[in-house]
Amino acid sequence: MIAEIGSELKKITATACRVINSQGIEAVRATMKSLKIDGKLTATMVIDGDEPNRHVLTDKTHDRSDILIVLYPNNYSEGMSAHQGDKDQKELSLDDEKPAKKPRAKKSSEEAKVIEIPSKMLSDARDFVTVNCNAHISGLQNFLKIGYEKAVAILDKLASEGIVTRTGEAPNDAFELVRAKAAAEPAPKDADGLPETYGDLTYSEVQQTVVLHAKSFYLPWLSDRFKIEGEQAEHLALRLLDDGVIEAEQSVEVEGDEAPLVTYKVIATLADLDLPF
Repeated sequence: MIAEIGSELKKITATACRVINSQGIEAVRATMKSLKIDGKLTATMVIDGDEPNRHVLTDKTHDRSDILIVLYPNNYSEGMSAHQGDKDQKELSLDDEKPAKKPRAKKSSEEAKVIEIPSKMLSDARDFVTVNCNAHISGLQNFLKIGYEKAVAILDKLASEGIVTRTGEAPNDAFELVRAKAAAEPAPKDADGLPETYGDLTYSEVQQTVVLHAKSFYLPWLSDRFKIEGEQAEHLALRLLDDGVIEAEQSVEVEGDEAPLVTYKVIATLADLDLPF
């Protein structure tokens, strides 16, 4: 019985860690191994390799931050040592008429109780998350007056609908709202209907950058360098070709891609560019 209580105590500790984590406070479970006092106190703790927040202690070590250690008793072995049965003691039958009860088998994860979520509660949760932009477990608990597990189940349901996304697994469950990306504003055009800017640079600045910082490149380099989409990068490459800044050097067949990957060679110098002054 004492051993079983000790096992349940570990589950309670894990639940306590989840409750603490739900409030945005980082918690790490560890087992005390040794304690040394020599002018100062040195504690050695063992942390499970699967502990999700183990990296937190590493960060705290690097920046020498303060941490709070909360201890809970795990001394049932000492209690057992005080109660030893006699060697010749016979097993006592507490009830001869009734057979001894078999210990209840623990339910597997597949047989775990399914958390029922009423449609009205799910609808209210959906409104709360989207209107208040709040996907915190504690916020949903306070709003619906429900427990931790039901709040997580509801947010998992909303994640399947694409409203939120899970950013942390148990015991550090966490979710965040999926926000729609704002539509990019079209680039301003010049008198000829050509874009005046590519990313943060004007076309003249793009020409100078290409001449000064590239000898040859693939099309994706334009996208990465000037932070533009693929279609705009293709238009920019054609414009540089027409203006004699670059030329197509060679094409490489890439497995899985229908179109070959073209290499462009820079052929212009700064003196060749028609730059505004």
